[in-house]
Amino acid sequence: QGSWLVPKPMRGPVLALYRFARTGDDIADEGAAPRHERHHGLGLPRAGLESPPQPGLPGEPNLNPLPPDDARLWRIGQSLGAALDERALSASPAHDLLDAFAQDVDHTPMQSEHDVLDYCARSANPVGRLVLAFAGLPDDSSQHQEMLQASDAICTGLQLANFAQDMGQDQARGRHYAPHAWRSEAQDPDDLVSRMAQWARHHLNAGVALPALIRKSSVVGRWRLAMEIALTIEGGLEISRRVLADPTRVWHASPRISSVLLPVLVLRAFKHI
Repeated sequence: QGSWLVPKPMRGPVLALYRFARTGDDIADEGAAPRHERHHGLGLPRAGLESPPQPGLPGEPNLNPLPPDDARLWRIGQSLGAALDERALSASPAHDLLDAFAQDVDHTPMQSEHDVLDYCARSANPVGRLVLAFAGLPDDSSQHQEMLQASDAICTGLQLANFAQDMGQDQARGRHYAPHAWRSEAQDPDDLVSRMAQWARHHLNAGVALPALIRKSSVVGRWRLAMEIALTIEGGLEISRRVLADPTRVWHASPRISSVLLPVLVLRAFKHI
C-alpha cells in the first residue's frame, strides 16, 4: 500500500509504479521459469504500458484471449501507463526498468564499475525520477538538475546496498554484480561485500541534500516527501552499516532492518530535512 508518508495525491501513481517494478523484478528473479517465459512475462506489462486508455475509447483491448495471469500483467503496465499519460509524463523511465529486468534474465557477470552504474541507471534511478515527476518535478527540467542528480545518487546507492546484502543469494543464482576487476583483486570473498557496501554508502551520502531541497521546493506534499526520502536514505545507510559490521553473514542470510529500529531511523532522518 506504500508508506503513509507519501503525499496523498501521489499515492495512486506511486502504488502503480511500485506494483510495476515489484512485478517486473519478480518475473526476472522468482521461481524456475525458463528464460523465454520470463521475457514473455516482461513483455506483457510493457505492452500495457504502451496502451494507456484514450478519452472516449474503451479503457483496454479485449483481453479475453489471454490467460488470466497474462491479462493481470498487462493491466499492471496499463495502470502505470495511464498514470503517466494523465500527467503527460514520458514512459521512458518505466521502459528502462523493464530493460534492466530483461538484463537480469540474460545475466552476464559485470565487467566494470561503468557496467554496474549503467545497470543502476536503468534498474533503480528511474524509480526516483518518476516519484519526483509524480510530485510535480519535470524529469527533463534543467533548473532541477541538482535534485535529479541527488535522486540518482540515492537510488544507485540503494541498488548497491541491495547488491551487498544479497551477494550470497545472487551468486547462488549465478549472478555477479561486483565488477570483474574487484573479483580479481579480492583476497577474500568478504572483501567484495565490504567494497560494495562502501560504494553504496558513498552514493547515498552523495544524495543526502535531496530531502532539504524538496522541503524548500514547491512540489506536492514537500514535507512528507522529504521525510520519506530521508528515511529511505537512512535505511540504505543502516543496511550498509550492518553489512560492513559482519560481511561474512551475507553469504548465509541477507541482513534486514527490524521495525524496532524505526524510531532510531526517524531521528537520524530529521537531520537531512
